[in-house]
Amino acid sequence: MTKKSIERREQLLGAALKLFSVHGFEGVSTYAIAEEAGVTEGLIFHYFPKKLQLFQAVIERFGFTPFHHIDADMVLQKPPLEGLALALNSFLDLLWTNRMVVRLTIAAVFTNQGSGGSSNVLGAQPRQRLNDLLASYEAAGTIKPGMTDKAAKVIFSACAGFLFSSLREEPEDWETTRSEFVGDLVSVVMGGLISRDGE
Repeated sequence: MTKKSIERREQLLGAALKLFSVHGFEGVSTYAIAEEAGVTEGLIFHYFPKKLQLFQAVIERFGFTPFHHIDADMVLQKPPLEGLALALNSFLDLLWTNRMVVRLTIAAVFTNQGSGGSSNVLGAQPRQRLNDLLASYEAAGTIKPGMTDKAAKVIFSACAGFLFSSLREEPEDWETTRSEFVGDLVSVVMGGLISRDGE
């Protein structure tokens, strides 16, 4: 593929991402994508013979794989309430920054048009990292034993609900809205987890 062909393909994928993430697979025509990209509709079919192939190529190119990197040692040096809040704020900020891709992934899940890797919208990796974080606090004796998996499920489900609600309503002040949510969540969940030694 020539450099120009690669650039043109990227241009089409970018335009498709923008429209699919807002309107979903069914709500976007190839004509609209061509118009957004500033090309003819025929050019889309040169690269992607079917709209589904374009949609799947967008997911492959931009598909959401949370690359959530936070210094676990730094988090664990903090008390459980503060450390968990830091980790959740960081994770939610990553999702919010990449919300166009998150919307696309959600659209893929609900239309069954995406690859199998998109079946878990937020990804397994962050859930495992949350489990690991809570397990580390448990091993240190700062939270009650035997609750990490249940707590991780509750926290992760609450974060997913908050994110989906925010994607619908687009809060005016993301940082404040997110901070208030995380503060309330951590306070409620961790209030039941903190051991007396961890206070």
